[in-house]
Amino acid sequence: MKKYTGVEYESCENCFEKYSGVTSTLLYGNLSAIPQPWLTVLIPTYKRHELFEQALHSVLDQYHTDFLWDIVVLDNEPYDGTANRTEKIIRKLKNKRVLYYRNSESIPPADNFNRGIQLARGKWVTMLHDDDLLVANTLQNIGKLIEAYDTPKKPLGAISAKNIQFEYD
Repeated sequence: MKKYTGVEYESCENCFEKYSGVTSTLLYGNLSAIPQPWLTVLIPTYKRHELFEQALHSVLDQYHTDFLWDIVVLDNEPYDGTANRTEKIIRKLKNKRVLYYRNSESIPPADNFNRGIQLARGKWVTMLHDDDLLVANTLQNIGKLIEAYDTPKKPLGAISAKNIQFEYD
């Protein structure tokens, strides 16, 4: 095993091409159901079914937005031709916003995120970890922030949100 020696800042590695041999197969969803989403919510996941289901519901339960949005779920559990628990959760929902992809082999989490960016169709992309939740008006607020700060003179590159830590009894 190669010892980690820190970030190699002079490296010119293309992180998006690193796993170009790995295929991500669309197993659920219709690309024409929401033809041109303005925002894509990306949820990369790997074998965390209960947490993932809560995360997915937190997105689907969003309040009204003034823009089209979809969800790309990218499952890093290698596809073997059978439906896993994550796929069964998605199929049970029957929601046209959800596009479910599964990789042909497992890749490192950061690379799975990069693959999700490639699969996202929205002009804007936000990521939700499979163990996190969105509060009810998150997408509406993201839309307002983008509209307020993305101008022709000063295009917006990214926004960062605060997080709120919840503790359960």
